[in-house]
Amino acid sequence: MSRRMHGVFLTLEFPAGLAPGEGGEFNVLRLARNGAGQPVLRGTALAGALWHAYWQHLREMDEAERLAQVRAYFGEALNEESPESGEESRFKVSDCVLTAAPLTRTHHLRNRHTGAVADAGLFTLELCPRGTTAPVTLWLTDDQPEPDDAVQFLKVLVQCLQSGITLGGHAARGIGLATLQGQAQYRCYELSQVEDYAQWLDDRRASRQDPAAMPTGCEPLHIAADQPANDLRITFRLGIPRGQDVLIGDGQGKSHDIEPQRVVAADGKSYWRLPGASLRGLFRGWVTRLAARDGKPVADYAQRQLYQGETLPDHERWNGNNLGWGFVPEDERKPGNEPNCPVLNLFGSLYRAGRIHISDAYAPCSTDAEGGTPAEEQLRIVKVSIPGQAEAPPPAVASQAAQKSQQARGGSSQPTALKSLPKASAHVLGLPFHNPYTFLPFPDKAPHRRQATLLSADELGGERERLTGVLELAITTETPLLSCHPREVSDKGGHKTYAALAIGPDVIVPATGVRGALRTLMTILTGGTLGYLDEYAYLCQGRDTPLGPQGPNSPPLTPKHVFLAEVEQPGTALKTGAVRLGKTQLVKLEDLERANQGRRLDRGERAPVLWIGLDDHGQPVTDISLQQTEATPWKLKLSGRPINLRGKREGAFLPGPQRLELPPELWAAYSGRNVHGDRRELKAGDLVWLEPSDPSLRQITYPEDVKSLQWARWGKTGQALKDKIPGHILPDYENPDCKVDEITDLFGQVAPKRNDAPAFAARIRPENLVFFDAAAKAKKNAVTLQMPDWDIRSAGDTLHIDGWEREVHDLDLRVRMWTASQKPVPNLRYPRAVDDNRNRKSRGGHAWFQRHASPRMVTNRGDGSRQPGLNPLHIDGEIKQAAEDAKQPLDPVMPMIAGQMLPPFDPEDPLADVLYGYDAVNAEIQDRQRPRRRVFLRVEAFDPEQHVTGVEQSGGNQGKNAEFRKSQRQTRETD
Repeated sequence: MSRRMHGVFLTLEFPAGLAPGEGGEFNVLRLARNGAGQPVLRGTALAGALWHAYWQHLREMDEAERLAQVRAYFGEALNEESPESGEESRFKVSDCVLTAAPLTRTHHLRNRHTGAVADAGLFTLELCPRGTTAPVTLWLTDDQPEPDDAVQFLKVLVQCLQSGITLGGHAARGIGLATLQGQAQYRCYELSQVEDYAQWLDDRRASRQDPAAMPTGCEPLHIAADQPANDLRITFRLGIPRGQDVLIGDGQGKSHDIEPQRVVAADGKSYWRLPGASLRGLFRGWVTRLAARDGKPVADYAQRQLYQGETLPDHERWNGNNLGWGFVPEDERKPGNEPNCPVLNLFGSLYRAGRIHISDAYAPCSTDAEGGTPAEEQLRIVKVSIPGQAEAPPPAVASQAAQKSQQARGGSSQPTALKSLPKASAHVLGLPFHNPYTFLPFPDKAPHRRQATLLSADELGGERERLTGVLELAITTETPLLSCHPREVSDKGGHKTYAALAIGPDVIVPATGVRGALRTLMTILTGGTLGYLDEYAYLCQGRDTPLGPQGPNSPPLTPKHVFLAEVEQPGTALKTGAVRLGKTQLVKLEDLERANQGRRLDRGERAPVLWIGLDDHGQPVTDISLQQTEATPWKLKLSGRPINLRGKREGAFLPGPQRLELPPELWAAYSGRNVHGDRRELKAGDLVWLEPSDPSLRQITYPEDVKSLQWARWGKTGQALKDKIPGHILPDYENPDCKVDEITDLFGQVAPKRNDAPAFAARIRPENLVFFDAAAKAKKNAVTLQMPDWDIRSAGDTLHIDGWEREVHDLDLRVRMWTASQKPVPNLRYPRAVDDNRNRKSRGGHAWFQRHASPRMVTNRGDGSRQPGLNPLHIDGEIKQAAEDAKQPLDPVMPMIAGQMLPPFDPEDPLADVLYGYDAVNAEIQDRQRPRRRVFLRVEAFDPEQHVTGVEQSGGNQGKNAEFRKSQRQTRETD
């Protein structure tokens, strides 16, 4: 029988949190819990960590003596090959209940060669927060004559805890550092004495019921303070440079798509967090780069990452599992076959734990608008602890009002016969057409394509001359620069006031804006591909999709039945949504207003939801209600304000039991078609029209039955923008060759859909543009980039970039057009198109453009389809004579001028940036019948002296000049 039992009672604190895992599901790793659901640190896990610490403490001993010493306390595991092996451990640790409520955080594995997250490299980790504590009880049985050796053993273990050890999983990510809180308490129980034996049984039972309870009769376990630690510890402080910001994202936030990582510690206080995993990844990538450039045998070498298609063996592909095993074949992954890689030896692998531990960094959360950290506080080492030496300080280092709008309605259709008639050119008007848009033409040739450059390219042979550094650029603003905060500081009657976008006292222009300007410029000059294209963007001109019900004059593809549904869970381009199906009935507006006692129904975004009751014939028989009742179970779907009340029908929906989930593509397509519509994003409770995939469908049951979601019964299909853009300038991720052009290679690529297109980080990373102390001019803008000799020069028609060249045939034209587009026009003004309306009062603005060049839908009477088109201009008189003199094609019965598309941008035209249209006045017009049309006989160039008179004035200069702004300020001050 053991003569005595030694007990040590202490409290561990985890300044970086703790993640003692116990398996998980999918990509979510869960904490270990006891039967009561409390998170626990298993005693076996703590005992294993102490075994390792004690083994390291005895590293000066002979191997056999060292093994015997450890076995004497920790025992020996059973060995199937040696039946006589195995010895019970004298040292036991109880499970430790963790005091704080668990949190979750997200981690990812980033490929150092591309800067992109690896496939299946994202996972969620459950952990206890910073400051978590755990009461610990250590038991050691002792049958030696004297207790001195056992006490010394326990002191060594407590000293290891005092120095700090790592526990739980994911220690390499900065989690699990454990330190001793307060002083350990010790008691020795003489089991040969009845009183001590009984006290030991009572204390052991009490510690299980309340782990924090301290037994009576304990005394402090004194540890020598002069014993050196076994680890090198470096503590340093990080700071954010003035005017800059940093974002360590934490998934979907409450008010932003991505919010900074913020945690609540065990003490209830909030802290910003810079994960140790992020710092570890940074240091590991940099150390690997230095080792590779120095010729060391790095397992994760850059040559493997050069694109090789499907020829790369599975064990060579870059993923977390292969990286952890050092990319050795699967049948060789066992102890003893670890590659001789210095990076794996330092940072750890699946063969062994790492020797470097980087904890999370924390900063107290503050809502104060504080300035940047002083330069001397940006990055400095606070202290250095070296084994065997006194701790010493380091040497000094040198220092958004909603707008009301009516529901858009489709334009008048143009019969196929009218579309096919000959028309004259707009040149016969004899006036210049002012183009407001500085559109630059797409290149007519595909850009040169190449494999993406690795961030680790300078590790490859022949690429060692690449440069990495910082360019500091002096920027001067030559025109006023607007950089405002996205949220208004006040909203008075629709007039919103915004503060400047600032960090502390400094006004900034975000680095994303600087990067976007640089990428746009380089794309223009080189004729490169688009950086991004919304695959669900549509060009919609009016409404081109009738949703039924089919009538005798309806187009052939009109659905025979109509279907309404109620949105229960709105979807997005990344998430499925759900709708409630039911019955749909069309009700005459006249009957609805009659049931509403002759009152007109409220429409618009803020109108209340209305419910009605219908009889067996679909007629409203009760008053319209604001609530769903047994008498009014049908929910009303009102369309836009009707032009003609007679024959107008509205939708009524009776919710049913079936809930239907619809894929993300349908929700994304809806948003793309309604980006300028009445309801861009659907909300829960909205009624939407479902376009059936088969026009003859009588009932919608499955997601495949739905072709599109529509807000109105005359829906929008339009044309996909992707189909209208030349294929050779589509984003590189749309190209199956998996290559990129030179601009994408420099600025990076994120493929929005899963395909073989490479994802990689940019090699140029601008910083914020900073206006120190809100000065009038910017100071410096730092741009970090990695590239070979950077050279942009024009030699004839050739552009040289990045050490190789390609032909840009229209480079000079592109440079001139871009330069002209950046010059502000002297006077921003509207072209006048004065016309007489029914009230005989003149008006100006866009009338001419709307009539002459406005895009309108054209209906083909053959199949009823609607296509984009331009309204023609009916002419007679002087205009017709001018067309005949110019020998333009004209129809003898209905002479017309063809609708004009926007002409190319002319960089030499000083008025090229005025808004669209002609500076013209309709001097003589006639309204004619059969067919009904307006005919233009004569136009004149606009002359303010001649055409601006009294109440008929068109407004002269209609720009928002100084007088206009002064008047607006005075009005607001009066209000």
